[in-house]
Amino acid sequence: MTKSKTKFSYAQLSLADWLAEDAANRFAVVATGHYSSKAISLYQVANGEVIAISSASAGCEDKTLLDRLGGSLEINYSPLVSEKVLVGNHSDFSRDDGNDNGFTKFMKSIGYKGFDDAHGGQLLMRQTDPSMQRWEMEWKDAFSALKAKRDDLRAKASRTVIIGAKCKVNARVDAETRKSLPAGFTLPIPDLTVVRPTWKARVVRETKDRLYIQDVVRIRDAGGAHREDNPIRGSDPNKYIDRIHAMVDGATERAAQTLLAVDTDRVEGYYQACDTALAVALGPLLTLHARLFQADGMHEDLMREAIEAATVKKD
Repeated sequence: MTKSKTKFSYAQLSLADWLAEDAANRFAVVATGHYSSKAISLYQVANGEVIAISSASAGCEDKTLLDRLGGSLEINYSPLVSEKVLVGNHSDFSRDDGNDNGFTKFMKSIGYKGFDDAHGGQLLMRQTDPSMQRWEMEWKDAFSALKAKRDDLRAKASRTVIIGAKCKVNARVDAETRKSLPAGFTLPIPDLTVVRPTWKARVVRETKDRLYIQDVVRIRDAGGAHREDNPIRGSDPNKYIDRIHAMVDGATERAAQTLLAVDTDRVEGYYQACDTALAVALGPLLTLHARLFQADGMHEDLMREAIEAATVKKD
């Protein structure tokens, strides 16, 4: 393999591969204005209709395809066109003979008017017969090698993690009791702060500090009186967590059940302790609250009288 063939990234060659998979019916377009989004829009022609697979504004709903393309639609396409891995036609190109340029000619050939009112220049990228021949002879094997390396790294990283969420659990108070509490009354019960097993996910890639995950599944009911932090960052297919949030890194099939059982016992124990304390203390606490409220009123009256008595009367 020559040096020039090794400079393409997995994402670049994956884009070329996706277009080559159905060269006659697939194309890509990217805005080339300085302030334009660099995300590439992908299109498929099916039964005479042009279908937008992805766009710079809406992204890509097919997360499997997005993952296949390296996880982002912002792919450095320039080397692909300059090295003729893909054929590029710019919408602003002017032919000397005055005929339609390659961009306009192609859009007319498929009857697509989606770019008729586009602002700024657009670059069309396709696989044509000449580029397909070069793809088969020069680039397809290079992509297969990069894909095999990627798959191997994923296989080595692949494992299940249980992800914890730092939660603040509040005492449960039934609706009838809560309704009877006077305004401003605060229950003197400490919240329970605990890390709870909350999600299960599959690791696909890792760095020193992060685990990149897919197939995220919630394993614990979201209900109950509590607030929780969510340590999962990013969006599919590029979600990740900091390693410190993995409660179990390399979880067994039964790991979720085991952790949830321990978690349930801990939280239920807190609830029961709070219920017991409230049963004993709520009555005296409400009596104390009423006395303090009454004392506040008396204090205001006495203070008002004291202020009046301490004020010099003016003739």
